[in-house]
Amino acid sequence: KMLSPTLQHANKSKTILVVEDNRVNQRVLQRHLEAVGYEVLLASDGQKGVDAFVQSLSSSSSSSDSHHATVVVDLVLMDIEMPVLNGLDATRQIRKIELEHGIDRDARTPIVGLSGNARQLYID
Repeated sequence: KMLSPTLQHANKSKTILVVEDNRVNQRVLQRHLEAVGYEVLLASDGQKGVDAFVQSLSSSSSSSDSHHATVVVDLVLMDIEMPVLNGLDATRQIRKIELEHGIDRDARTPIVGLSGNARQLYID
């Protein structure tokens, strides 16, 4: 399906971090997101996702407080079950990092949990 140039241009400056251990799922998500104009960063486990998020933080040139940071990742798509560090623990670490960098609660990066499993544990 072709998108209008306006929609593709609107997403051009938006970056989505996809944290997913399944390579096929990574490719599918990346293909669909790039097709509508998003830049996609990939991480294959929760720890690599946290590391990629930390790398995306940069000192804000417009802020007078050098302890505040600007996030260049606009959205995180986080698999729940992954090796090394699961998605829930990775999300907790990202929230802690945002707090340590002085990112206000209202300015936090949205994190959307993804799962191929519909186990009762996650439904509750």
